[in-house]
Amino acid sequence: MQKVHDIFMRASDLSKLEKDPKFRKASIPKMFWFKKPAIYPPSALLFVALLGLLYLLNIDSLITLQAIPFVVLLLLGAIWLKATKKHFQTSMFKKDGTFKLCLAQIFDEKDKNYYMVSTLSDKRHDKHFISDLGKKASIESPEITHSESGHNTENSVFIKAIKKTDILKLYPNKKIGDFIVLNYLDKQNVILVKPKYLNF
Repeated sequence: MQKVHDIFMRASDLSKLEKDPKFRKASIPKMFWFKKPAIYPPSALLFVALLGLLYLLNIDSLITLQAIPFVVLLLLGAIWLKATKKHFQTSMFKKDGTFKLCLAQIFDEKDKNYYMVSTLSDKRHDKHFISDLGKKASIESPEITHSESGHNTENSVFIKAIKKTDILKLYPNKKIGDFIVLNYLDKQNVILVKPKYLNF
């Protein structure tokens, strides 16, 4: 079986995976949704419904007419939440400059973080291009600057810092100079792609 770190070099596979609808939906972190204010109302509705049902269960009145309003609230909340998430997914997938798989190279380590460099350009799957970026990148590099969001809008090159422990949990042997795949959801959400999705 081919090793995961070899798979990173296959640009055609990364391009195909990037467009896979199932992968897109599955790879979005659950906590990502709770950063969207529109998620709060349906979540609150679900919370109230569950709290009401638990209360009725506690007083042995769950199987009574009193439970009907809470069951209705539960169904409405679930439908509303699902519709809201689907709307965000559709909007995010259509928005230019989001949801890009980017081959990145780890070029430095500082304060228990690994620093890696990549690009949002058409060369984001090109190992040789990313390798060239890695050679000139540094945390304080004048050639490749990075804002708090980790994104340089002028040349589409970005630097991302991720906790070393988080990387080594998924990829135990990763070190400076190695390549890794990042999923660029938006400026504030650049995450690691799990190994299971790279088993082509």
